Amino acid sequence: MRYGLSLLTTIAWGLWFGGMVTLFLFVSYLFATDRPTAVVAAPKMFFAFERFQLIVAAAALLASAGWRMVVPRASITALFAFFALATVGVVLSATLIRPPMERLREQGESSGPQFQRLHNISVPVYSAQAILLLLGGITQHSSLTPRPPYPPRETVPEAAPPTIPPA
Repeated sequence: MRYGLSLLTTIAWGLWFGGMVTLFLFVSYLFATDRPTAVVAAPKMFFAFERFQLIVAAAALLASAGWRMVVPRASITALFAFFALATVGVVLSATLIRPPMERLREQGESSGPQFQRLHNISVPVYSAQAILLLLGGITQHSSLTPRPPYPPRETVPEAAPPTIPPA
């Protein structure tokens, strides 16, 4: 059971963190090379990734919580905490940041101060999520590292064989 839950946690983390890094790279490259296309494509990419993030965040939280219940290790608790904090960023972005940005973009105000203010909020939120997920990956590595269940025992030297009493 613990191997299955650790595997699910690892897959969810990999998809989430990998997707976030990929999104950063693609959007940055697109804005640097073809701004008109980026202005149209980036909002759609963020919308699609937002939905994807919600799914993998839920999977990561559920799998790591189940793993923690099976294996009581502080590193798994820390991993769950990193996932939970990163999920707060997903929820903030999905409810308070991206929808108003999308409305402003549809109204043609994507170069206005309100849009810029929301964009200036979204960058640190996404960056914090990426850092939390990176820390989660590091923590997950230590969670996967086997450890002995008990402290090592001291070995007691064997007693000498009993001597035969003199006759």
